[in-house]
Amino acid sequence: MLRNRKGANILFIDGMLAAFFSENFVQAKYYQTREGQFKMKKKKKCHWGIKGLLLCAGILFLNGNGIKTEASGGNSLDYGVNPIMQGNQRDETQAYFDLKMAPGEEQTLAIEVVNYSEEDKTIAVSVATASTNFNGTTEYNVNPNVEADDSLLYKMEDLVSTEGRIVVPAGGTYTVDVKVLMPSVSFDGILAGGINFQEIVDEVDEEVDEESGVAIINEYSYVIALLMRVNDTEIAPNLQLNEVSAAQNNWRNVISANLQNFQPAYATEMSADAQVKRKGEEEVLYSLSKEQMEMAPNSNFNYFIPLDGEPFEAGTYVLTMEVTSAEDSWSFEREFVITADEAKAFNETDVSIERSKLWIYVAAGAGIVLIVLVIFFLVLHRKRKKNQKMRLKEIITEIITRIKGIG
Repeated sequence: MLRNRKGANILFIDGMLAAFFSENFVQAKYYQTREGQFKMKKKKKCHWGIKGLLLCAGILFLNGNGIKTEASGGNSLDYGVNPIMQGNQRDETQAYFDLKMAPGEEQTLAIEVVNYSEEDKTIAVSVATASTNFNGTTEYNVNPNVEADDSLLYKMEDLVSTEGRIVVPAGGTYTVDVKVLMPSVSFDGILAGGINFQEIVDEVDEEVDEESGVAIINEYSYVIALLMRVNDTEIAPNLQLNEVSAAQNNWRNVISANLQNFQPAYATEMSADAQVKRKGEEEVLYSLSKEQMEMAPNSNFNYFIPLDGEPFEAGTYVLTMEVTSAEDSWSFEREFVITADEAKAFNETDVSIERSKLWIYVAAGAGIVLIVLVIFFLVLHRKRKKNQKMRLKEIITEIITRIKGIG
């Protein structure tokens, strides 16, 4: 069974409109970027952003200070979270924490968790460093598959601590304390992360994807972004291209180009145009252009260029890539090699490659030959058996004749 946090694409969010009028907004499967944009966080093929929010807008309504989220099929995320803003909040109109703190300063943040249901709720509270997923979107949720970028000086998990697990009484409210410790050394730029709220349930909400037939477990959670800085010094993002190689994404062949933002600043309004050619040739074999991407501070992600069902071929290739953002632009070129062993291994597991039907014809031909041989030997056996009977009859007749002659 595959686990996939799909719930975001079926959420109908009560109170989402409050995001535009109230600082009490906290997303459920949505998060608000530092520029005030709303994006949806989910792990599935389809990715919604502002378009998804607009599609839902027609059925939203205000619901007090929190957000009660209703999901189709009778499922509901029937609790809400409300951050209590601090005096050192840089912009009180924002619905996430954006704190300015002195080096070494300690602070305790408060977040209210409201239980709308008639049963007690057990909720796991965790902290994560902001990362960038392969779609070029900043994520603030806990992802055990993401390793910290080698340019990251401070992990949010080392600076922020929570109660870990809380129990919110039915129809009640629980205030979570989040302790924040600023690094003792001053720095320029932003530390970015998120505070995650995930209900712990005994039974899971499961459905089957119509396309793949795979069982999908829906999991719903809240994420509140947390930004920390010492000063207002503006730092520009800076990108570099790391490893380029043959790879797979969702069991499909891709060229993977790892982009890294090694500065403590967001790279916003990003677009990228990548092309792959054989070394020494001008024909573009594979390409991909994407817009409206964003990279978290001190993060990296794999930019996947799909082969669209084509098999890998061993050889030396050249990747050229143009990347622009609201802050700067970069040009990259990288030579890389796909070995015969890599091509063979990836091609064997790519589910989008149309397999040759030669083996079917060979098997069918072998089957026909086998049937013909079986029939031939059956006929031969029957003929031999018939000949043996005739010979035996002749011998018996000859014996009888001789006996009569003697008599």
